[in-house]
Amino acid sequence: MPPRPADQVRLSLFEKVKLVLFYAVVITKTCRTALTAPFAAPEKRSRVFKRHVAYAMVRHCFTHSSPRIEQAITTDTDELYYEWARKTKVAPAREALPDGTEAFWIGSKDAKTVLLYFHGGGFNLPALPAHINFSARLVDTLSPSTPGGFSILFLQYDVGPWGPYPRQLAQAAALYTHAVSTLRIPNVLVGGDSAGANIAVALLSHILHPHPDASVPAIHNEEKKRIKGALLISPWTDPFGASYASLKRNERYSLSTKTLRSLASLLLFSMERTSASRAAMAWKKSWNSE
Repeated sequence: MPPRPADQVRLSLFEKVKLVLFYAVVITKTCRTALTAPFAAPEKRSRVFKRHVAYAMVRHCFTHSSPRIEQAITTDTDELYYEWARKTKVAPAREALPDGTEAFWIGSKDAKTVLLYFHGGGFNLPALPAHINFSARLVDTLSPSTPGGFSILFLQYDVGPWGPYPRQLAQAAALYTHAVSTLRIPNVLVGGDSAGANIAVALLSHILHPHPDASVPAIHNEEKKRIKGALLISPWTDPFGASYASLKRNERYSLSTKTLRSLASLLLFSMERTSASRAAMAWKKSWNSE
């Protein structure tokens, strides 16, 4: 089930004009970054020129785009997966959950250790080619040395205004239950990058402290014992933490705080913020993990 209605992702004529301007601005600013990189102070640039330019391009894309533009220029996760499978000549395989949510296999379905992977994208974007390619490299690297093999189940979760919180957590919890109870995978890991790592942390929190929303499937005691670890890559654990000193200090060199707040608001637009979402990280660290 595609997480985005196709007719609602199409741009109007005015939005298409904005898209052209968006490309012009991003290309211009990225070129300027490339030209000025040799003269930038070492602490203000990556030691690798290509990374410095790539980081700048990503930053400019998020700074000058809009959720609508981002939705229009990206491909749904399922389409991306099947295209990857075609190019790499891998037989595609998927798991379908009762509500229509899908997850896609990267690696053997018979692997004894499986990572449930949640991609990043600010909860607004589907997976990008880099997410699929990274997952495939991870499987190729780890599977030979992992007893019983290693694979990834790549979740296609709802994004943007069509998937307000806690929809993504509900889908992640359903996939976890499916993995341990239906597929009976003996060793399950959870992980993701950026917003996907947020989902992984939310799932761990849900296992320890069940979410009160009825839409989030409960995880029973026997199912809790099957989780073996977590992979968190640059986790976006506090969507509204734009006042942190590190974010202010690196405003010009990483994603802007304005962008982060905008993406967080899109996710929670219909929700009243809870005490947990407002709490300081020190309070969260005090949670009992027994």
